[in-house]
Amino acid sequence: MLRNYFKSSLRYLAKGKGFSFINIIGLSIGMAGSMLIILWLKNEIGFDRFHKNARQIYEVYGLTNNTDGHRNAIPVVPQPLGPTIAKDFPEIENAVRVKDIDRFLVTVGNKSVTGSQGSFVDPAFLKIFSFPLVSGNIDNQLRDINSITITEKYAKKLFGDADPIGKTIKFDSSDYFTVTGVLKDLPSNTRFNFEYLVAWDYLRKLGEGYSNESWLSNNTATYVLLKPNTRVTDLEGKIKNISRKYSGRPDIWTHFLVPLERLHLYNQYEDGVSVGGRIETVRVFAMIAAFILLIACINFMNLSTARSETRAKEVGVRKVAGAGKWELIIQFYVEAFLPVCGASVFALAISILALPFFNSLIGIQLEIPWTNPIFWIGLAGFILFTSILAGSYPALYLSSFKPVSIFKNQYKKTQLTFN
Repeated sequence: MLRNYFKSSLRYLAKGKGFSFINIIGLSIGMAGSMLIILWLKNEIGFDRFHKNARQIYEVYGLTNNTDGHRNAIPVVPQPLGPTIAKDFPEIENAVRVKDIDRFLVTVGNKSVTGSQGSFVDPAFLKIFSFPLVSGNIDNQLRDINSITITEKYAKKLFGDADPIGKTIKFDSSDYFTVTGVLKDLPSNTRFNFEYLVAWDYLRKLGEGYSNESWLSNNTATYVLLKPNTRVTDLEGKIKNISRKYSGRPDIWTHFLVPLERLHLYNQYEDGVSVGGRIETVRVFAMIAAFILLIACINFMNLSTARSETRAKEVGVRKVAGAGKWELIIQFYVEAFLPVCGASVFALAISILALPFFNSLIGIQLEIPWTNPIFWIGLAGFILFTSILAGSYPALYLSSFKPVSIFKNQYKKTQLTFN
């Protein structure tokens, strides 16, 4: 039965080639627009969720008091805080500090590079965050004050096609580092932005201007990895006054924890309470994607129902021959499914061609994840949803024609029922 529906649908599409082409192209443009926005939405929603321990990673925030009585949430804390709370509270499995730097003149042989984005980090950074190594041993990274871990792109920039492991990099005019590992280039949906990592001990060696061990200075991003089944609210109560305790100042800031998975989208606070942020933009664009797809589907419906007169006698004959309402509905849904599949192919082609321009517009390097099974499952669901949406009105409208009215040439739209 289903095979006959497909044969009938193919004949119908072939009979009106021009109409079918216009309908498919119109739908494909709308689908392509929605696809590009969905790619961006996926990137935004997936920010830093790829880390293996993402649900157990939190950033320590500070909560300061202003003269107007309001409190500001800040994503930096004193440098001693990370090691201290990891030592004092058994609920914390590990803590890492991250401090960005771009001041060094980096030299390899006769090649010098300025403005390289780097970060001072504690040795546990690559064990807490899932940035995979392309080469090198994870246990050897950032253990030595003169070791350095670089990204693939940065390795290419400094060493070309040569193997960078064991090679030497000079910072400014005095300090030399040995490359111990090469990281896979960072994805676009991470808050981190570095080309190299060096050990926190090197920051201490640099001294004033870099290292500041005062409990009265908020200057460092600090992340903690909690042990499984930790009650976050209880831990927050314990670390809340940690800076006050070690500084001896009862009037300074307090602290709270923010889940890593919420840092990107929920980044606005009022009096220490999250009130939204980038999530509002994500919601708006989700509605725009849905609206674009809806408009494309409505256009498809209108064009399909505009040809209803040519299908009226066919519906009448089939009903007289004993075809039920649901059989006709299924046939018309199949007729919608085939052009939607064709439109999906065109939509993918349009998306591929438009993606570089879209990336340039949004300032992010998005890619279509061809090798990800979830992408293909999502695409199949997208096609099925669009087919149901685009074919719903034509299917219900055409199947509602009554044979008597059709053969008297007096057919008109009737109430859509399933009796």
